[in-house]
Amino acid sequence: MSNNKKIELLKSLLREKNSNYYLLPRTDKFINEFISEEDERVKWLTGFSGSFAFVIISLDLNIIFTDGRYIDQIKKEVNCKTFKIININKQDPISWLKSNVKTKEKIVLDSWLFTSKNYNLLKKEMDRVGCEIFLSNEIFIDNIWKKKIKNKSERIFVRKKKYSGDTFEKKIGIIKKIFKKKKINNFFFSSPESISWLLNIRSNKIKYTPLALCFLLINIDDKNYFFGKKNSELIKYFGRKINIFDINSLKKIFINFSILNNQIYIDPNNTPYFIENFLKSIGVDVKYEKDPCINLKLIKNSVEIKGSKSSHLRDGVSICKFLYWLDNLIKKKKKLQRY
Repeated sequence: MSNNKKIELLKSLLREKNSNYYLLPRTDKFINEFISEEDERVKWLTGFSGSFAFVIISLDLNIIFTDGRYIDQIKKEVNCKTFKIININKQDPISWLKSNVKTKEKIVLDSWLFTSKNYNLLKKEMDRVGCEIFLSNEIFIDNIWKKKIKNKSERIFVRKKKYSGDTFEKKIGIIKKIFKKKKINNFFFSSPESISWLLNIRSNKIKYTPLALCFLLINIDDKNYFFGKKNSELIKYFGRKINIFDINSLKKIFINFSILNNQIYIDPNNTPYFIENFLKSIGVDVKYEKDPCINLKLIKNSVEIKGSKSSHLRDGVSICKFLYWLDNLIKKKKKLQRY
């Protein structure tokens, strides 16, 4: 299917919703920059394969934003007759919308692909313009993307203490002390980086980025809920300390959770707005607090410091080998292609 055909299908869906714009950031339900092939919606729609992009499809115009790293690349991969390319350092999507959207027009966006912070900022600006936002709880573009990608079999595995330096029990204990001081009873972690560090787990799902795609709900009274791919190693590893559920059961667990809990904290900088919106819809009071793992994982223990030094040595050797190879190619006057 051509890019123009895909865009026409999207515009037909917009018309069915009586809407004028569709916003599509390049990310996944975990708000990752580096994503699996099955989440490469921007690449499928536009042809652009860089790690940062934001697409606006309107009934009249198609825009794609990226940053300075990818300006040369995007001009090669994206049809400039189909998409207007904008360097985000010169104009960002919100400022473009403020200048172009008209009163009473409607915008469709995916609540899974926007953080609470970004959604709140966008809504505030669009309210000023008098523009309505329609939240799609399922990813809008997936209505036309019939994925033919073979899903890579995800395996979450344990990072042993000899590499992590501390057990997940010790780390959770530190987290709970922080929560106790701040009188936080429940916190929902949505950042795979934080959860992978906190629980000492990794995954093979994303190429070159071994993050475990999962969510975690920590309760001050030891009722901890892990949402991700279950396997026998993980069941044994967590024992009775953490209950494991499939991500598809997230809403069901939230509903059960809301029976005895009326408040929860999230980090608006990395939590999909879908999570906040759903929790509020079932009567849970949602508060904002910074993810404590962000600062804690910056403090390296002796094992992590040793591992970091070792990785820098390996990287240094690799760079030396690359420069030697490049030097020989130049001496032989072979043609080089820039990527």
